[in-house]
Order: sequence, then C-alpha cells, then structure tokens
Amino acid sequence: MKDISVLKKINLLKDINDKNLKEIYNICRFKKYNTPTILFEYGSNTNFIFMIIKGKVEHLLPLQNERLIKFYVSEAGETIGLSSILPKEYRTLFTAKTFKGITEIVEIDRNELNELFQKNRSLGYIFIKQVLKVYYRKKTTQNKILISSLLNHPEIKKYIDS
Repeated sequence: MKDISVLKKINLLKDINDKNLKEIYNICRFKKYNTPTILFEYGSNTNFIFMIIKGKVEHLLPLQNERLIKFYVSEAGETIGLSSILPKEYRTLFTAKTFKGITEIVEIDRNELNELFQKNRSLGYIFIKQVLKVYYRKKTTQNKILISSLLNHPEIKKYIDS
C-alpha cells in the first residue's frame, strides 16, 4: 500500500504540505506498466497528469515520414501531461511512451483535480505555482535538447548541409 510519501518524491509536489498532499493522494491512481506503452499521442487531448514514480518515459516527435524521434526522456520524479490542466483546445506537444521494464506512474484525472481545486482554492494556487516552476525548468531544458537533437539528426542535417 502506497502512502503520501511517494508523492513527496515527485518534483511538482515535493513542496506541498502533508495536509494538501493527502487531498491530492485521494484522487491519485497508481499504475504499473511492464511493457512499452503509449500514454498519449502527439496532438491529442489528454485528461490525465502523469507523475513518474519509477522508470522512464520517452518524449517522441513525429517526422514527416511518420517516424518518431526521441527528444527527451522523463525520469522518476518528473511530471508529464501538464497540458491536461489547460482548456481542451490545447493539445499534447509530443507522444509519451514508457520504456522497457517496469514503469510506475501516478495518474491524476484533470476533472477530479479541478473539483479538488474548487473545494480548496489555496491548494489550486499552490499547485499552479508549482506547475509554472516545473514547466519553466522543463521547457528550457527540452528546448536545448530538441535544438541540439535536430541539428544532429541525419535527416535534418542533409537539409542544413545543402
């Protein structure tokens, strides 16, 4: 049986007090994946925030020929699917796929999270503040990795070199 201590290992939640973590814990679903699994597809709407407890999740982008390239890997403690807390017209910016081996994830439904924030507005404020901190750090890192990866990718390199 898991308890709130597992949530304290998630970067997004580590600064939230125990009382508020217990409220979040009550809407969490704990999932375990033993084989590579797509959590969400590029350009889709997701209703869930995914927090990685164990294992890794690849961030993949489609190329014109429908091949996917990996541009980032999220590890234990990281959160993906934050676009789910935005209005529905915002879609995912990548495909998320679990790695081989065991991946454990905490899944939170956006509707349940919204209901919780309606009841506890201060928790909603704290949560969104944490999301902004994590989002800023993650996007800065991902942009650097993406640009570097693109510049070194053979299919793109041939256009740059020509």
